Amino acid sequence: MKKKLSDFRLQQRNGNKHSVRGMGMLDHTIATEGFIGAITAAADGEVFDGSARLETSFDRFGETVEPIIVRSKGDRPIIHIREDIPNAEDPKAKLLSIAANRISEVNYVPDTDVLAELSGDIDLSLLYFDDELDNLLKGLSDPPPPPENDRGFNGQTKEINCTCPQCGHGFVRQMQ
Repeated sequence: MKKKLSDFRLQQRNGNKHSVRGMGMLDHTIATEGFIGAITAAADGEVFDGSARLETSFDRFGETVEPIIVRSKGDRPIIHIREDIPNAEDPKAKLLSIAANRISEVNYVPDTDVLAELSGDIDLSLLYFDDELDNLLKGLSDPPPPPENDRGFNGQTKEINCTCPQCGHGFVRQMQ
């Protein structure tokens, strides 16, 4: 049975809010150089790694595109071979190597509410030193403002659906 992007859904409790700039970088890279990172979903279709790539894919390809699906139990590596890139010395391979790491760096905006909630369920000490996690979680009552350099990518404007965490009111925020 063939699946569409719409058969998959964004992670409900994602510890990364993503940045406007990072999402723009991701969209631009996918549009100009192609897809580089896998999206990993649970058997029920909820994505737990690659929510930004799924969100960007909805916008870039539409919800009815049929993704390439690889099924596994996570017990062996999955290697994505880009047939359009002949070798690692190709300029596109060099660019994508840096892009994959840089986009991850720029697009990481920790959601301290989710991290606090998850820290009760799972051990985050493999990912954060105790003082790093403590410092992040201390900001729960007053989360840090978005980075000043989070101005979008190439001046793009993006509409983001937001929900007020206190009253639940939904609204659309335009970011640039």
